[in-house]
Amino acid sequence: MKKLNITILLCLFSSFFYAQEYDFSKATKLNSKVSRFKILGRNVNYIVAQRWGTKANYLDLYNAKLKKVSSKEIILAKDENLKKVWLQPKQGWLIFTKANKDFTLVQARKLDAKLNLKSKPLTLDSLMERKDLVQANLRTKYSFNEKFVATYLPIFSRGEMDKFSIRIYDHDLNETQSIDLKNKFIKDGSYVNLLVLNDGGVVVVFKDKTSTNNFKVYYKAIGKDLKIIPLNVENEIFKKLKIEVNNKTKELIFAGFNLHREGKRTNAADAFFSFKLNLETGQRAKKVTEIFTKEFYTLLTGKVSKNEKVSLQTFYFKRIIPKQNGGYLVFAESFYENVETKSVPYRSSNVGGGSSVFEENTYKTQYFNYNDIIVYSLSENMALESVNIINKRQQSIDDKGGYSSFFITNQQDKLNILFLDEISTNSSLKNYEIDASSEITKDYVFNVSQNNVMPVMKMSVQTGPNEILIPSFLNNSFSIIKVVFD
Repeated sequence: MKKLNITILLCLFSSFFYAQEYDFSKATKLNSKVSRFKILGRNVNYIVAQRWGTKANYLDLYNAKLKKVSSKEIILAKDENLKKVWLQPKQGWLIFTKANKDFTLVQARKLDAKLNLKSKPLTLDSLMERKDLVQANLRTKYSFNEKFVATYLPIFSRGEMDKFSIRIYDHDLNETQSIDLKNKFIKDGSYVNLLVLNDGGVVVVFKDKTSTNNFKVYYKAIGKDLKIIPLNVENEIFKKLKIEVNNKTKELIFAGFNLHREGKRTNAADAFFSFKLNLETGQRAKKVTEIFTKEFYTLLTGKVSKNEKVSLQTFYFKRIIPKQNGGYLVFAESFYENVETKSVPYRSSNVGGGSSVFEENTYKTQYFNYNDIIVYSLSENMALESVNIINKRQQSIDDKGGYSSFFITNQQDKLNILFLDEISTNSSLKNYEIDASSEITKDYVFNVSQNNVMPVMKMSVQTGPNEILIPSFLNNSFSIIKVVFD
């Protein structure tokens, strides 16, 4: 193992900077008809959240101090299904599907800066596909600068995928690209990822179903021919690749774990690897590989590895963040589930008379564990600069891990990693700040119980260089937390 700056950071706080300010909205009670929520962001007038259920949909408007100004109901016809609310600084769009007998329309209606509907439906696309398949499979994705949006879905014929359909639109929903990928690799392969570039280009990655390491990258810039770039990753991949685009350099960034097999043991990872792919030339930069060592394992787990070959089973990639200088950061997090079964005996009466008998009730408890974070820092020239380990422990019961994991705020010159120190109403929101040289400092944001909130960190939205909005869900009520960093 090459000499690296490996830093271990425990989730222990003896001193705090309090380098932020925060506000809280009043809670809004949810019910069976309107049970879901998310924060959309902010425009020139309001901070906007969405609440919805099977038959009702609302936009909640707040001022800068998180006082609710009004709620606007989104009313759709029975044959219409809302897919996306695209909030822009001075306007917005509702993107929805409308079912007809033999086809399905993708349509949109414009919103003004006060979130009033201002237009008749604009038809974006017409799909010769069953309405239930369109409603289930149609996806949308923004470019990083949110100046372009993609709609995409597989189109089926006789039970098999016929093509992969992609449409790209600008902020006024003018169509800028129409792409139908239709070849044997697409039909027989597995979809991996779609990325929209800041200039309106689009990248789609598919994988060979029979292999863990054989891919094809489809890249289409506005006004240019489709490029197909075969990609073979020499080593086998544990779980999934993480892929991100560097809009400045027009490079795809890949990160993965190397698959390690040893007899009949469960598959695991024994190394981290990463590489870049130039979308314009199709050329790959050299691949960086970092094998897990006993030293690394001890720093990560606090234990000594019993095996000569060090391997990990529970880590997944969460995010890749390109740096201004061409390098990038890769974040991985440990996650696993376990079930505990408990049998409780009880005495039951014999229906036919006579003595009673003992029987058992079986209870199952499902635990969701979101633990340590590994942060890899790589340079523009693909040198592994440092590896930081943030030790955390988050365990919750029968909740799908909704309150667990972390959120990253990108302030350009530094990052903030925010998470709850435990999954409980007695927890605190913590902040690890990473500067441009990958140095990390620890900070404290607020105590959860003292503010009567329960943050859902993974659903947070960054709305400015140093501002994030965090949804809270407590006692079946939704509220918003605003945090502004100094």
